[in-house]
Amino acid sequence: MGLLIQTKRRWVQALSLLALNSNFRGFPQLGGCLPVLNCQYCHLAWLGCPIGMIGVSLAAGAFPWLVLGILLVAGLIVGRFFCGWVCPAGFIQDLLYRIPSPKIRIPRFLVWIKYAVLLVMVVGAAWFLGQGSLLYFCNVCPVSTTMVELPGMLAHNDYAVVAGRVVRVLVLVVVILLAIGNHRIFCKVFCPLGALMAVTNRFSLYSIRIKRDACVRCEQCDQACPMDVPAMRSQDRTRTVNADPECIECLVCEKICPTSAIIDDFHRAGRQP
Repeated sequence: MGLLIQTKRRWVQALSLLALNSNFRGFPQLGGCLPVLNCQYCHLAWLGCPIGMIGVSLAAGAFPWLVLGILLVAGLIVGRFFCGWVCPAGFIQDLLYRIPSPKIRIPRFLVWIKYAVLLVMVVGAAWFLGQGSLLYFCNVCPVSTTMVELPGMLAHNDYAVVAGRVVRVLVLVVVILLAIGNHRIFCKVFCPLGALMAVTNRFSLYSIRIKRDACVRCEQCDQACPMDVPAMRSQDRTRTVNADPECIECLVCEKICPTSAIIDDFHRAGRQP
């Protein structure tokens, strides 16, 4: 059952990547967003990027009600489900991690960096846009570089070496190398959208729970988790697995569990029933 779920997840991820970037006729964007990183400045994109849209709204002196409303509703229903199942950036990282190479683990405290990134990028949005620039996060975002900068260089045969371009490409290369060695490292450490959505996990209607009478405490779920969530220990704190803000609800833990002790359903995340 768990293997079937992961096969479905891979299909959903691949189809989401294609669907979000299939605007081949150049129609106007739909004006909304999903809680995923998918660059709004790509001419194939149908929807905006939540972080970019928040920055643009703040710079224009408007509160981003629509964007935050979409993120809040999605988060309260399914938590960070979109991170694990729909986000193109997450899907690409999943593929990169499959490349044979030495794998590394990172200290858990590094996950706090993305909250600092969110604060700096969103608070500084008005200043950066006031200088006639894109939101600064967009200038270094590896998703933006992959979807906009590199295709633009290739299309126009423009390979001029300028400081901003060098920084963008270097950031992309570093993220790719890190993602090959550590599963979803951009999601864990750097993604400001992940930081924004993380606060909704504990309150979402969707939950991932461990049946205590079936758990043999083998810790395979902890070891397999791409986000390094201590899933098994959640039951010691009488919490659901996805009450942890880092859980992206990918259900890898459910797949790996040898006793089928991990289940998911719509029963509010937070405390175990």
